[in-house]
Amino acid sequence: MKSFIWLRPDWLSRSWWSAVWSVNGFFLLATVVFAYVPRSSSSQRQGIVQYLAQFTLAEERNLATYWEGWCLLLVSLLAFERFLESNKTVSHERQSWLGLSVLAAGLSIDEFGSIHERARLLFSWWGLSGRMSALIPLALPVFLILTFTLQRMWSVVDRSRFWLTLSAFILFGSVALQEYLEHAVAWPWWALGIRVGIEEGTELIGVFLLLYVAVSAGGHAGKLRSAADLVPRPETLAGLRPVVVFITLSSFVPLGVVSAFVMTDVNHRGTPAAWLPFMLLNLSWMAAWVYARNEGLYAKRLLLVCLLALFFSLDQILVFERITDKNLVRSGLGNLMFPCMAVASLAIPTLRTLPNFIVLGMLLPLNVLLFFPSEFLPWFVLPLQSLGIFWAVTSALPEVGADARRVNRCSVTAPSLRAST
Repeated sequence: MKSFIWLRPDWLSRSWWSAVWSVNGFFLLATVVFAYVPRSSSSQRQGIVQYLAQFTLAEERNLATYWEGWCLLLVSLLAFERFLESNKTVSHERQSWLGLSVLAAGLSIDEFGSIHERARLLFSWWGLSGRMSALIPLALPVFLILTFTLQRMWSVVDRSRFWLTLSAFILFGSVALQEYLEHAVAWPWWALGIRVGIEEGTELIGVFLLLYVAVSAGGHAGKLRSAADLVPRPETLAGLRPVVVFITLSSFVPLGVVSAFVMTDVNHRGTPAAWLPFMLLNLSWMAAWVYARNEGLYAKRLLLVCLLALFFSLDQILVFERITDKNLVRSGLGNLMFPCMAVASLAIPTLRTLPNFIVLGMLLPLNVLLFFPSEFLPWFVLPLQSLGIFWAVTSALPEVGADARRVNRCSVTAPSLRAST
C-alpha cells in the first residue's frame, strides 16, 4: 500500500461530503455569476465567455453537467454495491437498493442526454406536446419505481433512508416546477442569477441526499472516511460485469436511434448515446484505481489507464473541440480512445491474457468506421469498444478482491494473536 500513497492527493483525504460540497459550491457560484456575464446567453459567444460556459450548471455538455451526472452514477454504483452486500434473506432491503440504483442510473442518463428537456420533441407524435403533458411518459415509470423503492425502504427498521430518498425526489419535482416558472414568468435581470442558482442548488441538494443515503448505509458508514474511498470495492466492479454487458448490448442501439432523432435540437443539449461510453469508461478508471491501490508493481501503468479513461469519458460529454467549434456533436478525439486504451491496458502484464487479446482484437477493426463522415456511426461503435475496455480492465478484479479480503482477515486476526501472547 505504500506505493499507492503518491497516487492519493491530499484533497482526497478530506471527508467525502466536504469534498463533494467544495465542488458543488464552486459550480453553483459559477452558475450564478455566469448568468450576469454579458452575452452569456448569446449564440455568438466568443473568447472567455465560451470557456466560462464550461462551469455553469444551467447548460449541458460541460464540466458542471459532467460532475452532476457522475455523482448520480456514483449513487447508482454504491446502491448496487449495497444490493450485493445485503442479506439475501431480507428481500425488501435488497429490492430497495436495486430500485435506488435503477433510479439514479436513469437520472444520470437524463442529465447527459437532456431527455426531459426534449420530451415535447420525443412524444409530440403521441399528441403530448405540452410542456408538462410531454413529461408524463417519463414521469410514470419513475413514479412506479420510486413508489416500489420507497415501499421497500419503509419496511426497513432504519427509516432514515426512506425520508432522505423521499426528500430528494420532492426536491427534483420542485425543479420541474421551477423550470416551468422559468419560461412562464418574465424575470427581471437582477433575479436571473438568483433564480438559476436556486434551481440548480435544489437539484444538487437532491443529488447529495441520494449520495448520503448510499454512502452512510450499513457497511459504508465506517469505511468511507474520505473522498478516495467513494470508489466502489473490487467485488462490486467485478459483480457488475454481466450487468454492464446486458445493459450495453440491450441499449446501445435504442440510445443511438434516439440520439439521431433528437439531434434536430442541439441547442446546448446533451447526446443520449454518449452516456454508455461515459459510464463504461468511468467504470474502467474506477477499476484501474482500485487495482492500483492493491498492486504495487504496476501502479504507474494502472494510473495511466485511469487517467486515459477519465479523459476520454470527459470528452464523450464535453466534446473538447467544441470550445473552438460549438457546432460539433462529437470530437475527433474519440477516434483515438480505443487504440490508446487498448495499448495502455495490455501494457499491464496481469491484463495481458488470451481472452483480453481476443476481445480487444475483435473490436479494433471497428475503429475504421469512426473515420467515415457520419455523426451516427460512432454512437453504435464507441459503446461496444468501451465495453471491451471495461471487460479487459476488470478481468483481474476478482483476484484483487480476494487479496483485499485476505489482508482484512490478517489485520483482524493479528491484534488477537498479539493479545493472546
